[in-house]
Amino acid sequence: MNRDPGYLADKLKRVHDEPVRPLNAVVEQWRRDVPWADPDLGGVHSRILFLLESPGPASSAGHGSGIISPDNNDQTAGRFWRLSREAGLNRDLHLLERRPLVRVGER
Repeated sequence: MNRDPGYLADKLKRVHDEPVRPLNAVVEQWRRDVPWADPDLGGVHSRILFLLESPGPASSAGHGSGIISPDNNDQTAGRFWRLSREAGLNRDLHLLERRPLVRVGER
């Protein structure tokens, strides 16, 4: 979904909306290549936090959407999307975060 320019533009307009405002305020301070928290996920109201060691390249602003999201167009996002649906997780119950804050390997 994030590969659709209109969809992505709408999402990027909302990176400072609740419930991701406090998270993305920190991202803005770190901004180099730190992806935004997805405004379509649970943000600060999430009950589950998934820490991804090395999210796919589509989370990078230089290579993709600039948002860490299950809507990205890469294998990591596709796998997460499929597994979270199989587990019955609602999008508003979880948040994806990137650790470490630098990419482990380039593709």
